[in-house]
Amino acid sequence: MQNQFSETVWLISLLVILTTLVFAGSASAFFEDLGIIGSIHDIDDAFELSGYDVDPAIIDSSDLIASDVQGIEKSAKRSGDTVTLHIYKFWDGTEKVAVIYNPNGGTGLINVVPLDINSNYTITDQGYTRNDYSFTGWNTKADGSGDSYSNGQMITMLKSLVLYAQWAPTISPTYTLTYDANGGDSNSIPAPQSRNGPGDLTISLVEPIRSDYDFLGWSENSGDVTAQYQPDDSIYMDSDKTLYAVWEEEQFFTITYYPNEGDGDIKVYYVKSGDDYTVTDQGYTRQYYVFSLWDTMPNGYGFNYDNGYIIRNVNSDIVLYAQWERPL
Repeated sequence: MQNQFSETVWLISLLVILTTLVFAGSASAFFEDLGIIGSIHDIDDAFELSGYDVDPAIIDSSDLIASDVQGIEKSAKRSGDTVTLHIYKFWDGTEKVAVIYNPNGGTGLINVVPLDINSNYTITDQGYTRNDYSFTGWNTKADGSGDSYSNGQMITMLKSLVLYAQWAPTISPTYTLTYDANGGDSNSIPAPQSRNGPGDLTISLVEPIRSDYDFLGWSENSGDVTAQYQPDDSIYMDSDKTLYAVWEEEQFFTITYYPNEGDGDIKVYYVKSGDDYTVTDQGYTRQYYVFSLWDTMPNGYGFNYDNGYIIRNVNSDIVLYAQWERPL
């Protein structure tokens, strides 16, 4: 009975000594804050998933303090379901660092690998998986904006390192090209087109319509007055995009016929800008004369045209005067 009592006293004394050493060490120890490394729903799991042995005798209600057989002291504080992990220098002067692997949305546990400072370490595959994604490497930032590392890469451990798994979709996203009439007839625009993954897409040959306007092409900005694309052009798709119709108000020019001392009324015809126009007989007559041709000047010293002549690409008003000749 006395031996059992003595053994109990010895164990209590040892527990007090261990606890004193741990807390005394943490008060003066150098440490590197590794920040939030993951969500842990049970504070007691903090070091179990890290690969450390936890001694329940030295677990405090607010700070979880534990040391493993390699002499690393570490703590984790609960903040909701998130644990912030610190790696400390142990009180015996041995400085340790760690590589912490984080699945970053993948399936698998956070893995902490304790190492001696200045030691060489080869980054290893952790077997993490993620549905519809493939593993592409590691990065010191979850969003991939930090330093990148790959499996098999050897590094010198100057400080602790958190490595977040990086993922790329294995199923190509679908990108859709939508057309906007931009003031035109919405029923006349092409149907939406799509492609899987980034790459070129051929713009539809269908052209929208708008009363009193000419269709100039397509643009990615609704306010553009010049077109970026024409039907049958290629557009690079790396996201959903909308093409807006670009319009120019129609402009008309007049073709005016004068009988020029002949009999008949002045006649005016309207031609859309850029269209061709065929000069035609107007049925004018003049006593004792025969019609010969048309001229842009009454005296015949301008540009002359025969009936049936095609004026290409009309871009101004044109006046034509009948020219007459006396028969011999």
